[in-house]
Amino acid sequence: MAFARQLLAPIAAFGSLVGSVAAQEVIPEGGREKTVRIVRAAAPPVIDGVLDEEAWRLAVQVEDLHEIQPTEYAAASERTVVYLMYDANAIYIAARLYDREPGGITARILRQGERVFGDDWFSVLLDPFNDKRSGYRFQTNPNGLREEGLFQNISEEQWDWQGIWYTASTTDDQGWVAEMAIPFKTLSFDPNNDTWGINFRRAIARRDERTGWVSRNRNSDPSTSGIVVGLEGLEQGLGLDVVPSASVGRRRPFDGTATTNDTEPSLDVFYKVTPSLTTALTINTDFSATEVDDRQINLSRFGLTTMTRIVSASTCACTGFRRPAARRSS
Repeated sequence: MAFARQLLAPIAAFGSLVGSVAAQEVIPEGGREKTVRIVRAAAPPVIDGVLDEEAWRLAVQVEDLHEIQPTEYAAASERTVVYLMYDANAIYIAARLYDREPGGITARILRQGERVFGDDWFSVLLDPFNDKRSGYRFQTNPNGLREEGLFQNISEEQWDWQGIWYTASTTDDQGWVAEMAIPFKTLSFDPNNDTWGINFRRAIARRDERTGWVSRNRNSDPSTSGIVVGLEGLEQGLGLDVVPSASVGRRRPFDGTATTNDTEPSLDVFYKVTPSLTTALTINTDFSATEVDDRQINLSRFGLTTMTRIVSASTCACTGFRRPAARRSS
């Protein structure tokens, strides 16, 4: 028995040493969970792509972004400064994206609804429940295009989701600027939770470079985001979206008889029973607007799992959010 104890003692000591080394593994600064405390704006800024309001000078700033691609945690080639603030109606995010070669900024996409991944772009990830599994992505390019997605899980984004939000961008001799206003009535969140997940990413297309605030293994998803605290007194609204629509058809018989016109109205109603549960009611459904299921090819012996997707309406008649007045040029 004594011999067995003598034999096991070195093994136990070695195991303890290995565990201690693993516990002391150095995590790069860009891979740690970062926290920022947001400030409340006295007045909403004008979303025009110009950071000339006093509100932005009082906003909290984030600028410790690092390179994600091609070399994770390396210093970013260009400086990025992100501004954060909020009021009862919306969260306001702006970014000054410096570029020493502004003539090389890539901004080819002009049409709303197109993917901007071939351009320079800036994106914001919001995880209102801070559950590290769900969230929203809001993305824009130097032309001020809107592109938004909904995280189904940490690795899949639903780009068919559409929400109401506002953005504007401008370019100058220092780079480009992006401004965003995201109404809280566009998002699902728990009003009793003042802590959200948040992350920022930037792309410089000509260098195939990606930078971000928090990342691990070159990923920046809800599971690898930072935290924003201090979101209090938010207006969530009634949680009621009403989407009226109508389809109009015209029939003209070949025999020369009278032409007939058909008008068929329809109505979709969405109501949030809880912040994470939405019910939907449809009257006289217009199936021409029904989303097409993604085609899946199954090469395994296991069946495909059918997932029910709830797509939020792109038009909300009850948000009550007013876009700040447009700037007039003198």
